[in-house]
This record gives sequence, C-alpha cells and structure tokens, in this order.
Amino acid sequence: MTAGPDPDLRRRRLEVLDAHFRSEIDHDWDACLATFAGTPRYEIVATGSVHEGDEAVVAYHVAQRTAFPDQRHEHVRMHVADDDTVIAEFDLLGTNTGPFLGMEPTGRAFRVPVIAVFAFDGDRITNERVYLDGASLLRQIGRGAAAAGRHHRPLLGAAALSRRSASPVEIDDRRTPDDELGPQVAAGRDATIHDAGAGRVLRRTAPHRDLRGESIAMEHLRTLGYPVPRVHRVGPGEQVLERIEGPTMLDDIEARPWKVRSHARLLARLHAELHALPAPDELAAHPLPGTSILHLDLHPGNVLLSPRGPIVIDWSNVRRGPAAADVALTWIIVGASELDHGPITGSLPRRIATRAERLAVPLLRRDLVATFVRASGIDAEARAVLLPIAALRLEDPNVRPGEADEVRALVRREVGGARTPG
Repeated sequence: MTAGPDPDLRRRRLEVLDAHFRSEIDHDWDACLATFAGTPRYEIVATGSVHEGDEAVVAYHVAQRTAFPDQRHEHVRMHVADDDTVIAEFDLLGTNTGPFLGMEPTGRAFRVPVIAVFAFDGDRITNERVYLDGASLLRQIGRGAAAAGRHHRPLLGAAALSRRSASPVEIDDRRTPDDELGPQVAAGRDATIHDAGAGRVLRRTAPHRDLRGESIAMEHLRTLGYPVPRVHRVGPGEQVLERIEGPTMLDDIEARPWKVRSHARLLARLHAELHALPAPDELAAHPLPGTSILHLDLHPGNVLLSPRGPIVIDWSNVRRGPAAADVALTWIIVGASELDHGPITGSLPRRIATRAERLAVPLLRRDLVATFVRASGIDAEARAVLLPIAALRLEDPNVRPGEADEVRALVRREVGGARTPG
C-alpha cells in the first residue's frame, strides 16, 4: 500500500476543498476556478457530460444556480485517499426558483446524496467527478410524468440543440462515404455500427432516414440524467455516438442465467425511470394517447451493461404516449420471440448441450417476462393494452411468420377469449 500525502499537503488539500465548496455557495466563480490546477474540469456521471475549461465550467455553474439559486451542501464528510484523490460525501439541496432545462420553475425543493471524487496535482484540483441520482432530483422538484399532468414547455428543436454549448450536437447534410467507414463492430436488422475512433461509433441506417428526432430525444434524456449514449453528430441516416463498452443484458442472461430475475427487475426500473421523465411536446405521438416518453424497443438486447451502469441504446422508435404501451410491447417482444427449431447437429456432447439449452430457453423467458411485468408496477394497465399493442407489432414488416404466431398465442393466453390481433 502506498503512503498517503504528508500531513502538510493533506491539510492544504482540505483547505482548498473548503474554499472550493464556499465559492460554489457564494457564486464566486473566480475563487472557484482558482482552486484548480490549470484547466478546470467537471464530470457529471449521471448525464455523461463533461465541462472543461474556464468558460464551460462557469457556464455550467451559472445554469445550475439560475435554476437553484440557494443550492448548497450539508453534512460534508471528506475521505483522503492514499493517492492524489479526496472523496467528498454530502447532501446537495436547493429550491427550483429559476428555469431548468427549458422548463419553468416549480418552487419545490430537493435533497439528494452526492459523492464527488476530486483528483489533485499538489494542492490544486485537476478534476471533479460527481455522482448523484438525477432522476430522484427531478421527482422531488415535480418534474416527473406523474406531476399532476403539469404542462411542460417544448424543450429543444434541432437548430437549438445544435447550438447548445453544454452538449453540442453537430447536425449536417454530409453522409460518410463508404470508403471512409471504420471497421464494423455490430449489426442489427436495420443498422450497422462502425468504429469512429476517439471513443465514438457511427450508427449507419438507410440514407433517407431522418435521425434528428431521436437524437434530440436522446440528448433531452441525457441532460435529465437518464442513461443513454451521447450524440455527437447527426447526418443523413447516420449518427456519431459515444462508444459504450460492455455486454448486452441479453448476453449476460445467456452467460449467467441465474441473474435473470435481477436483470428483469433492472429492466422494469429502466422503464419506470424513463416514463417518469417529462417528454418534449414536439416528440412524435404514439397511436395511444399519453404523456410519457416511450422507447418502444426496450428489451434486454438494447441495454448495455457498461462499467458505469446500464445504458439504453437504439432509440429509433421513441414516441410520446402511455407508459403501459411501452411495458406491453416489451412483454410481447420478450415473450413472443421466435425460438430456434433448426436441426440439432454436431458431436454427441454438442447435441446434448443444444437440447438442454432449448429446454432452458422457454423457462428463462417465462421467468424474465413474469418478473419484469410484475416489477413494472403497471401490469394491469399493460395487460389492458396488450391487444392493440400486439396488433401494432404485427404491422412491423420485420416480424417473421413464426414470431407473429407467437404474438397471437401470447395474446390468447394473457387476454383470454378468442380475441387475437392481425
């Protein structure tokens, strides 16, 4: 184990942090910048945003204190590590009396626990990494979807989004030539993913597709603390996105089937937290009326288990509508996927293993669906819209005949009677 900082350096670091915290409460941004060594840098883990440089850091603080002028820290505890790190635990609290993320103030207060990790060079800060529960903050200030049908101003149009200094998104008319594409790292039914370097990937779809709407929705969600990849650029039928490392939830269930129920509960939580966030008014509407943001493809294959937590990908179908529609569609996608019925070949051990896997898959699927639907907390509402959601699912040209039969069987099983979609 390495030795910690000498007592004098430890004392000076704690004094700098005391000045740093006071400067934020006093809105003294010159004093705040003086606590950094060189270029100041903040990482807000909940949103994936980074504010680097004097101008970006001051803009971040001004925006926060415009929304929450009385924002402050309480119960601060400092933990000095053996290296060049100091960890601060505290309660962050304030009152929403100014505009926040394009929304009018609610006048309501919040209190959330925070962990801030400070990296030092000598006795000056080089980076502050902040961990907090952004969804809890939003619920406390009354900005969840359950906030009594409160009207929200439209957030950002495409032009406004491209001008945002805190999280700029380049929107242009250029499509990457085929000979400039990086190596393909993944592929889906309607898109390929290519390495774009510098921690980014390029998602490629048909050139006629306009991806600005889903990109606006993703950045809207990211600023609210929901776990989505950052969007760097949008062009005709393509996006440049933050690269997220890690297996999908589906891969992890297949590798570690004993985790199926915990993953089902996590999937339900991702649904609930998404549906609690305010939807931009310009978001395209689902055929069923509602005010929640819907992913409409939020299943284990579209959740990446990254080192920083689950990240939800593939927002092609994002709409505004009833939360129950999103839960019902995931119920159908997971519960009615087509199983592999091809011939079993290979060596005797391989054939035995394949038979065992085919027997286990329906059991895992039933466990996943049952746990997810129950944990959603709106199972009755989801069941009530299962029939119309199944009918919409069967209109998807990507649904194969065998899968369509599974959808109809699921509806007969869950809804009862002779009613079937399609």
